[in-house]
Amino acid sequence: MKLITAIVNKDDEKNVLDEFSRKEVSATKIEAEGTFLKKKSSIFIIATEDNNVDNVVKMIESCCSSKEETVPTPTPPTMDPGELIIPEAQTIKTSGAVIFVLDVIKSIKT
Repeated sequence: MKLITAIVNKDDEKNVLDEFSRKEVSATKIEAEGTFLKKKSSIFIIATEDNNVDNVVKMIESCCSSKEETVPTPTPPTMDPGELIIPEAQTIKTSGAVIFVLDVIKSIKT
């Protein structure tokens, strides 16, 4: 048995939920917020048999796409008197989903 944890961009959440519903995949969803971009995301936790991992990963990948985000350049923590720094925006590429697949050693339902 495997445990799949997928961190999904909030924009793609509905597509993932719809796909899980269509394919009858049981998942737990947790709301989250990243510390770098301060963007909301959803974490899906799915327990599945080893032979179904590729199918679940493909479902997630098919619903999520990378995006470009514009973020301000961080200002240095200290500045000399009279120093002027004008932050410039940077464009970075964010992933549509980050997926972890872990071995389940033991599963207990109570």
